[in-house]
Amino acid sequence: MKFVRNVGKNDAAYPVNPLVNGKRETCPFYRTWVDMLARCYSPRVKQKQPTYSNCTVCEEWLTFSNFKAWMELQRWQGMRLDKDLLYPDNTQYSPQTCAFVPNAINCIFGTCGAARGEYPIGVSKDKISKDMVNFLKKPFRAAVQTLRGPRKHLGMYATAMEAHAAWQLAKVEVIREYVLWWEFEPSVSQTFNIKIAENLLSVAANIEKDLQQRVETVRFYF
Repeated sequence: MKFVRNVGKNDAAYPVNPLVNGKRETCPFYRTWVDMLARCYSPRVKQKQPTYSNCTVCEEWLTFSNFKAWMELQRWQGMRLDKDLLYPDNTQYSPQTCAFVPNAINCIFGTCGAARGEYPIGVSKDKISKDMVNFLKKPFRAAVQTLRGPRKHLGMYATAMEAHAAWQLAKVEVIREYVLWWEFEPSVSQTFNIKIAENLLSVAANIEKDLQQRVETVRFYF
């Protein structure tokens, strides 16, 4: 039996990386399992993605055959394994806490933290050279990730909070659009999960409340 990341037991009774027509192909069940282990037990992954710093895999899923048996019962083709949309702040991958969801749903809470730095979510500040101080009166840029394309530019604003308010308004609309798309788009609707959808809509409601009260959305989650 081979070990993966020093914790996962690869007990597959078949080659997981077979040579097919001269090309090496990885079993999709094995690839998903290995990726999950990497997120939890790879120091390099944890360094690049600190959100996984406290994540673990349940004892049952440390054995590949157990994870594969669960995954075979899911609608996983073209989907992403998610651990915390069902249960906010969950840090353990397990049969009870995980679900396969469309990639768009999986990425809905991206905050672009590295790009925005010290500014509120959805906001970045254009660099201003000395000769542009009087020219660029509105240096704060607002943008939001859309469902079917790149980030949408929402305009330039004089203050970070004005830009953040534009993001809040747009994000509420986008989240609700995501939920409707997930429920009714034939290519993904088979994975629609009512509990996750309700969680997403509660996020939209909380952001909308922040907007109405003119306060910053600090915790962009449930």
